[in-house]
Amino acid sequence: MENAKMNSLIAQYPLVKDLVALKETTWFNPGTTSLAEGLPYVGLTEQDVQDRPCALIPFCTLSGKSIS
Repeated sequence: MENAKMNSLIAQYPLVKDLVALKETTWFNPGTTSLAEGLPYVGLTEQDVQDRPCALIPFCTLSGKSIS
């Protein structure tokens, strides 16, 4: 990525600077919603999520966290 584009991106989204520096970074999506609101849009039910917690494990490896 061109330096000017990177600087523009960092100016718009300061968190990018930490990501580029490979710093451990926490970001919370401001557009999150509740389980009840979100599930109809993903084609799952609450029971689907409860029945298959192992399906969520790949997301844990991305974040370095574990599901308990």
